[in-house]
Amino acid sequence: MPSLGPIRPLKLHTDRIGTSGSPVVILHGLLGSSRNWHSLAQRLSDSHAVITVDLRNHGQSPHGEDMDYPHLLADVCAVIQSQHASVHLVGHSLGGKVA
Repeated sequence: MPSLGPIRPLKLHTDRIGTSGSPVVILHGLLGSSRNWHSLAQRLSDSHAVITVDLRNHGQSPHGEDMDYPHLLADVCAVIQSQHASVHLVGHSLGGKVA
């Protein structure tokens, strides 16, 4: 497999609901957006800080030429690292594969 070289993550759009408890990062499926998870995020926000993410080329996140798993993973890793804590990671479909 050819080297992809250094991957520069895109700064993804996120919504945060709740402030207490361990963070839960939720990733949507192909052609979805963070809004798909609003109801669940509301329910979880009583006990967790919930971060819903728009993956690259989806929702309000920026669009990039590359739309492969290494780039998606780099983007999501940047979101997780920005939390400065361990997170629970949840994903559906495309988001599940990235998770």
